[in-house]
Amino acid sequence: MIAGCFIVRYDNPLTATLIVAAIAIFLIALTHPKAGFYLLIISTGYVDLVKRLGILAGNLTYGDVVVTLAIPPILCACICVGVVFQHVFQHRHLERWQYVILAVVFLLMISALLKDVSGGAGLLEGLRDFANSCAYFPLILIAGILFPKPEYVKQFIKFCLIIYIPVALYAIWQQINGLNDFEIKYLQTGYTNNRRSSA
Repeated sequence: MIAGCFIVRYDNPLTATLIVAAIAIFLIALTHPKAGFYLLIISTGYVDLVKRLGILAGNLTYGDVVVTLAIPPILCACICVGVVFQHVFQHRHLERWQYVILAVVFLLMISALLKDVSGGAGLLEGLRDFANSCAYFPLILIAGILFPKPEYVKQFIKFCLIIYIPVALYAIWQQINGLNDFEIKYLQTGYTNNRRSSA
């Protein structure tokens, strides 16, 4: 009931639906990080298409775009927090090699954050660049924790192929047939760095 009222009253119904779905996904990632990891693969594969579809749902603002693109990085953070919770509540400890990877990941993130923030584009722009790329660095360690056996890794890779093959095919279709009308309309808003001329 509350979710329905929120969706109806929000300016862009698609963004409102995404917010409600994202809250549920974040809770799943916090309580079941492995399931959250699979959901992360889906969200990273299709979030850009969903972002562009927002132009069809109503008055699309830059805030709607930011909300949509923020879902995967926040989901990634929820997965990491969920893994930490599991280790705390189950009294599990990292192995020595995992501490080494954790230290390397931490140093990489700090150096990348400093580079993005001090790049001259401004604090907000630097944080956005960091969230779009470096925020996923912890998955180097998290993946090894969630998928400790080769058969788990193989199953995960198969899932990735199933999810990303349609993404690749759609990109090929775009290359051959060009962008759809709604995609051109989205580019004309100027909300993306990849704005093209629609002439």
